[in-house]
Amino acid sequence: MFFGGGKRQRERGVRPTVHQMKVSLEQLYNGFSKKLKVTRTVICTDCKGLGGAAGSVVKCSDCKGRGMIIRVMQLAPGMIQQVQSPCSACKGAGEIIPAKDRCKGCQGQKKRKVEEILEVHVEKGMKDGDKIMFEGRGDEDHDVPPGDIVIILDEKDHNTFFRKGDNLVMNLEIERKVEEILEVHVEKGMKDGDKIMFEGRGDEDHDVPPGDIVIILDEKDHNTFFRKGDNLVMNLEIELVEAMCGFSRVIKTLDDRTLFFNVLPGEVIKHADMKVIYGEGMPHRRNPQEKGDLILQFRVIFPERLTADARKKLSELLPGKSECLVGDDDEVFELNEIAVNRYRHEESHHGGEEGGVRCQHQ
Repeated sequence: MFFGGGKRQRERGVRPTVHQMKVSLEQLYNGFSKKLKVTRTVICTDCKGLGGAAGSVVKCSDCKGRGMIIRVMQLAPGMIQQVQSPCSACKGAGEIIPAKDRCKGCQGQKKRKVEEILEVHVEKGMKDGDKIMFEGRGDEDHDVPPGDIVIILDEKDHNTFFRKGDNLVMNLEIERKVEEILEVHVEKGMKDGDKIMFEGRGDEDHDVPPGDIVIILDEKDHNTFFRKGDNLVMNLEIELVEAMCGFSRVIKTLDDRTLFFNVLPGEVIKHADMKVIYGEGMPHRRNPQEKGDLILQFRVIFPERLTADARKKLSELLPGKSECLVGDDDEVFELNEIAVNRYRHEESHHGGEEGGVRCQHQ
């Protein structure tokens, strides 16, 4: 056995037989020995490579010992071609051994296949691509030195290490979860759905920039106000007497200030009327000194029932009511409660038509 390194001058012989052998990094680190079964071609020892008994070899009569047959083919009148091919009788050997004289070991082939066990010693520190040579242990042929067997080490990938010369390299990935405290600044006037970005403060990965952390504002419902752009809207319930005779109110703002307003007697507030207090809405985000408006939307609460005395007094105080004259052919119906949405739906489709009831003011 001869390890790769300095080369020895040898007479040119049979081409070497090359085998690749898979080895692990652990095996190259520790060194090891392994038995390897190889098949090689050798000269038959039974007939000493003659193929049969001595003197039994005769010249092939078909090819006259040349091993090749030459045939002349006519391609066209006056045009011929010579074709040379191996002799089928002697298979190009130029000689024939009669069947009765052929060697039983090689069947007249002069060579045969044999299996051998090689003890392969891998030394500590050998590397991928190193060669272990067994000189003269390969295929044999007549009149030339036998070939060599060459084992080439083929290093398998390792899960933990890879080799760099005589050094081992280990890629160690360290990943951990960390907790951080972010100071989130919500500017005056920001609204539902606005985003606050912390660039590069998110998750990290190899060979790419770290991600961002995005905070999305989710506005909760408020008991008093709701937002419409930069304006604040407040639904304000007032009694019927307040709507007709005036009233005063105090509003607590979002920054804990107190706003006072009054509606003077004689100024009637109708149901669904809207009033505005300028500059008391939400701050503008880009210019917090400027603000939207506070819109008051009134809901007048009417009494469920009136006493006879109250009806009499109201009839005397308020403008005259309408009296309707019912014709002989008119039908009289009773009014029933109906859902507001249904009423509005019917009104949009059928409203505005005049019936048979004629009303006049008294």
